[in-house]
Amino acid sequence: MIEEVQDIAGVFQWRHYIFKTEFSTDVLGKKTHDGELYGISVTPPGCEIHSFTFLSDGRMSSMMGLRLYGKAELARPGKYLYDLFMKIRFAENETHMLVVNLLRYSSRKYFSEFHVTDEGGYWESNDEGPLAAAFHKYTLFSDQVISGIQSIPMNEGESFEANLKRILKRDV
Repeated sequence: MIEEVQDIAGVFQWRHYIFKTEFSTDVLGKKTHDGELYGISVTPPGCEIHSFTFLSDGRMSSMMGLRLYGKAELARPGKYLYDLFMKIRFAENETHMLVVNLLRYSSRKYFSEFHVTDEGGYWESNDEGPLAAAFHKYTLFSDQVISGIQSIPMNEGESFEANLKRILKRDV
């Protein structure tokens, strides 16, 4: 999987980083992990890092998850340690589709259980129409907020948060 993802990253000139590539036989599959990541992460343009990385217990995780929750004494550490997310809101539609197609391909080839939530709707529909509509809606909202921030001054003594709430209540 690492080689395939690395090849794809190379073709599309995505930044990538390879972590450890082989699990130690004495740690793989145990209920606890060894604190190391195994696999590869990629960063397509306009996107956050996406991790095709695993802990030694064989479950997907990420550098952020490991740093924040890897040693946490939580009742359900998997709730955070094993949840991966990637913001691709600022990517082009084509990049969004490439990323989703890479996830789709990887999920079929390498994973027995894989769940994706795609706010753009492309994962579920494989249709560019809903994706384009979602991007248009988010772009309009972002533009309205930016316009409001630039054109509606803060009142004396008003916090940024209060000003933003006031902007969002208006038809900017």
